Order: sequence, then structure tokens, then C-alpha cells
Amino acid sequence: MARALEADDGERLYRVLDERSRHALISIHADRRAAAEVVRASYPEDERADALAALGDAAEASTPEALFAMRCDRACRDELVANVGAPTEERREGDELVVTTSRGELRFYRVRDGQWWGFVWQTEALDRERDVASRDLRQIRRNAEVFQRRDDLE
Repeated sequence: MARALEADDGERLYRVLDERSRHALISIHADRRAAAEVVRASYPEDERADALAALGDAAEASTPEALFAMRCDRACRDELVANVGAPTEERREGDELVVTTSRGELRFYRVRDGQWWGFVWQTEALDRERDVASRDLRQIRRNAEVFQRRDDLE
């Protein structure tokens, strides 16, 4: 984590993100990109731009890593850097390990013993967004079917 922050490399930092957040970003990215493809292929031209804009940054990011790097921008990385320091204490809070450093506090998570710890970043918000992106994709596919039936009738 410290090396990725030192290099100011958001995509490299993604690799040490906790598994829950990485998987959510992967799903969000995949669903938004799939939704954008459906919109481009099936939506009427006069509705495309608004529908694509509503999909947000995840539809435009080239990879989940790039999406994370866009969202954890310089200010986000600076905030993380501000908390990196020599560990002074650690404690468990549920599934997370809270590490107090000489400069602040960082949270880490791992799925099970023997796996690496990833740093916790917006886990709950990303989980909610993953659900929204999935629901939106299903609705966009239904909308595309309606548009196709309408075109077939004309």
C-alpha cells in the first residue's frame, strides 16, 4: 500500500484494496459497460445521450482498476498517505483489522486466515452501487426490448 501511495499510482493501489471493494468495482464496471453497449445498440438516438450519461463514470472506465483510480483521485490518495505510519496498535472490529499508526488509523479486511489483508475503502457504498448497477442493467435490457418491439410495429 505504501509503495503504491508513494508512486501515486491509483491502479497499483487497486491491487491492495480489500476483496469486497475490488469485487464490487468489478461488478459495477461490468454492469455499467454492458448497459452502455445495450444503450448504444438499442436505444433511440434521441434518448441515448441521457441514458449514457446516467450510467456515470463506470461506463467509461476502461477497467475496474481505472475506475478505482478515477474515484480515488489525488485527494483520496493524499488522505490515505496522511494515515500511513508506523503501527502502534491493532484491534479487531468484526471482520476488520483496525491499525492505529503514528499518523492515524487504517482498516484492513481479509476473507479468511491465510489470505492477504486489503485496505478497506467505501465498502458499503460500493456494495449498494453494485446492486443499483445490476438492477439498472436489467431495466435497460427490458427497455431495449420495448424499443425493439416498438420499432417492429412501425
